[in-house]
Amino acid sequence: MGVGILYEKFHKTEPISNNEIVELSAFAKYLIQDMLIVLQDVSLDSLTGASGSFEVLQMMSLGPGYESDLCTIDLGTFESFYNIIINSDFNQRSQNKKDCQQKRVKLIVVGMVLKNTIIQLVQPKSINVSPFALKEGVLSEMAENEK
Repeated sequence: MGVGILYEKFHKTEPISNNEIVELSAFAKYLIQDMLIVLQDVSLDSLTGASGSFEVLQMMSLGPGYESDLCTIDLGTFESFYNIIINSDFNQRSQNKKDCQQKRVKLIVVGMVLKNTIIQLVQPKSINVSPFALKEGVLSEMAENEK
């Protein structure tokens, strides 16, 4: 399920309410329950992602110029930015150009709540932001197999 659909379903107030966060987190837990069963005996060092709210988190943490690098963000930094984002309304998020590209201002809250929920469940030690998403990895592997 995409972040846009989750936004429409759960993010009704600005800033997002505690009840909306609880409902969104519960729904996320429901969606990933099978994955959590598989991960219950696994210790994860990091949560890794690319694009979307991961890019926003990278920009907030490091500023511009790191978009093509693999970056590691500690959980304390994530928590600080998470609290800023969930406690700000749309206009406040819109005014801070460093934090969010304009097109992401609306959806960033849902992305951060999802990230926070996953962090609480799997307890990684850090967050990695990759410049390459799954599609780039698949294309790279396909190109390598063609040789």
